[in-house]
Amino acid sequence: MLMLAVPHAVRAADGDDERPGTFVLQVENDLFGAGTDQYYTQGVQVTFVPKDKWEPEWFKDLMDMIPGVNLDGNSTYVVALGQQMFTPEDTTLPDPDATDRPYAGWLFASVGAIVEKPDSNLLQNVSLDLGIVGPASLGGYTQRRWHSLIGVGLPRGWGKQLHNEPGIMLSYQARLRQP
Repeated sequence: MLMLAVPHAVRAADGDDERPGTFVLQVENDLFGAGTDQYYTQGVQVTFVPKDKWEPEWFKDLMDMIPGVNLDGNSTYVVALGQQMFTPEDTTLPDPDATDRPYAGWLFASVGAIVEKPDSNLLQNVSLDLGIVGPASLGGYTQRRWHSLIGVGLPRGWGKQLHNEPGIMLSYQARLRQP
């Protein structure tokens, strides 16, 4: 997989050099690597990092309920929209192998925080994703359009993908830096 991150600072409408924040575009596709639609095949995410301090109280309150998560420190909050697609090993089968990974798309919105605690050399990353799995995620549509655009065979099993179901994913990562 190749991950392409393109930061783009957005200029204010009045033409001055004030920037409200940074957009980051992340594109992942197995075309850039092994070139096979197997398992995690494609993803795209647009993230916005506001320049000004933005601390959604509801998010902080929610994170305070989770043992071990403490967002006190130098924090940067981010919001994102993304889509990911997963396919079985053989995408030419109209009826995918039941023992293989199912076709699935994940369309989501995310809010997160990166918190640095200089006094303890601790860097935390926490995010809350809300999304949908199934046809409503548009994974099949997106992959078929992409394959048409680049001129490769269309995947045939998206009609057997996971059913529509909402999802919530909470992610937490802590890194301790050595002094």
